[in-house]
Amino acid sequence: TLLVLAATISVSLAYRFDKLKFIWIYPAAAGLLIIYSIWLKKTTLTGNVLIAVLCGAVLLIPLVAESTSVFRLPMVIKQSVYKNFIICSVIAGLLTLSREIVKDIEDVPGDQAAGAMTLPIRLGLAFSKNVVYLLLISILVLIFFWVGIIPPLSISISGVLVGFLLPLLYVIYSIYRARQYKEFHQISTYLKLTMVSGMILLPMLLYYQDTWNG
Repeated sequence: TLLVLAATISVSLAYRFDKLKFIWIYPAAAGLLIIYSIWLKKTTLTGNVLIAVLCGAVLLIPLVAESTSVFRLPMVIKQSVYKNFIICSVIAGLLTLSREIVKDIEDVPGDQAAGAMTLPIRLGLAFSKNVVYLLLISILVLIFFWVGIIPPLSISISGVLVGFLLPLLYVIYSIYRARQYKEFHQISTYLKLTMVSGMILLPMLLYYQDTWNG
């Protein structure tokens, strides 16, 4: 039902805004999700990476759909637009991949019974936690790389950083403390909330950065 509803909405929008050349995006994404649910859901990382790529790519759809308008912008503004969308897309993908692995850790008992070969089943809890550490720390490094070129932080930017980075640091700490599979259910919830926070606050951070730089 949701697939049909989404297809109807995508076709209607493509027709209304004369973007029919991009209509292939929806069936391609829906097809990949079906492939995931049938064949890739129980694999080691392949399905996780696919979901992460699809979630990150969602943020690029407006950029693709408005590519003609963006192309007409002055070079400096155009570069900023591309940079901001790509940064948010990469972070969304990394956060999604982190949560997918955390969810696999949480589901180990059931996945073992179902014959799945997810990352924590194949390589263990400690290795999977290290992979999540690497992904989340990569996000922190990426954000600090941007913020490092901003002059003294304003209250607005500081609020953005606190609202997103502190929860992210708490997630890393919670993963470090977790020893049992059931503890990762709460960590998965924390990651969901962090993703929502990032969706709201990261675009604001990029906006403030561009405003400061003129």
